[in-house]
Amino acid sequence: MLKKIFNSSITWLFISFLLIIVCTKIFMIATEPKDIHYHYYGIKYSIEDTSLFEKTEIYIDGKINNSLFGKPNEFLGKIKIGDKEFDYSAYPIKFSNENLAPLESSDHYGMISIDKGFQRLTVDIHKRVGNGSYISCGWMISAPCNKYH
Repeated sequence: MLKKIFNSSITWLFISFLLIIVCTKIFMIATEPKDIHYHYYGIKYSIEDTSLFEKTEIYIDGKINNSLFGKPNEFLGKIKIGDKEFDYSAYPIKFSNENLAPLESSDHYGMISIDKGFQRLTVDIHKRVGNGSYISCGWMISAPCNKYH
């Protein structure tokens, strides 16, 4: 009888140990930083007059850290939209739970919206109105957009 209890305890201990290892591995895979090197053809368009648009190229080079348990995802690297570069090499850009983040440089501002893996993105472009404040200027950028390239 004692032998059965002892064997049963070891069995449960072994199963618990395996479960901890599997859960740890799943967590490590889910939160491992992923390299991103994308080149998109996008379109910059007016939200007031959709006949106004221009082609644009977007380069994304860096790492995305997917977080769990409600923490924001982070991107560390560079995003280049047309001739404007947004450098987040030193400090990461943090995305909200809705995958939105401010896209800032010394003279430009926008809000970027992405899907989880940077496969699709949209940028709402803002212009400076003084005193450090910005307003939407009525232009958006979406990528990928291969229709006009």
